[in-house]
Amino acid sequence: MALQDFKIRSAENKDAYALNAFLSFEDTVHRHLDWRAPADWLGCQPYHLLLSKDRLLAALACPPDPPEIAWVRLFAAAQRINTGEAWRLLFEKCQQDLADKATTIIYAAVSLQDWFTNILKDHNFSHYQDIIVLEWQQASPPSRQPMHDLNFRTMTTVDLVSVEIIDRLAFEHLWQIRLNGITAAFQHAAYASVVEKDGAIIAYQITTHTPYSAHLARLAVHPDLQGQRIGQRLVIDLLHYFHQKGIHRITVNTQSDNLASQALYRNLDFKHTGEQFPVLVYNNSDTIPTIFRRNPHG
Repeated sequence: MALQDFKIRSAENKDAYALNAFLSFEDTVHRHLDWRAPADWLGCQPYHLLLSKDRLLAALACPPDPPEIAWVRLFAAAQRINTGEAWRLLFEKCQQDLADKATTIIYAAVSLQDWFTNILKDHNFSHYQDIIVLEWQQASPPSRQPMHDLNFRTMTTVDLVSVEIIDRLAFEHLWQIRLNGITAAFQHAAYASVVEKDGAIIAYQITTHTPYSAHLARLAVHPDLQGQRIGQRLVIDLLHYFHQKGIHRITVNTQSDNLASQALYRNLDFKHTGEQFPVLVYNNSDTIPTIFRRNPHG
């Protein structure tokens, strides 16, 4: 169906019911790998709806968070319309909204489906790296080696500001999440823990779970203390935690070019599942700024 007699407007909180109904019935939907549902981003901009005679045809949300990174949090289109054209119209509107920002905006997406990858590539997004999936599935976890100068304990809400600082130091700019994202991750956690040295938090992990498996969603160690097996000890600790609960399958995502992270997990018998998802980026300059190229170490 060709797009005609359409209008674009900003999504508002009052659109939550109609948006959720639209997403429930349409198959052409991209949701970002995130702890927040599409409706949670209502009120953040740019977040636009494409309508014809007040009937919802498509939606696109890419509010910058952190300020320089506009992840595609949601793109959805009705099957009866031209999906590529809907993307073009909505993405151009988002770009117009962010055109006056003082900082360079990098648009990014983790594509989970081929149709979305094709749309992004057709609109000048370029491949940046891949997300690969590793899994641990063993009868019992490795033994825990003592680290007498460190304190391993459960994370609390009081820790979240310090956890955000560690996250910002440990991850490259593209993958950093701010306090609201850390808080959302913590609220969804089945098990979250921190490591202290001399009373200060130096590392953390956040893991979610289903009845049959767990997923290590976030792991970071202060850059000055990486390479001292602190991250490995955190992973072993969470393996023991879920082993005691009868869960023996743990998954984790990491970047295809993050060799240090992959080595950590493979040393603990995590295996590549064969699943991987492309990360694509778009910006108005010819190259991605150097700040986005710093390799992360979990």
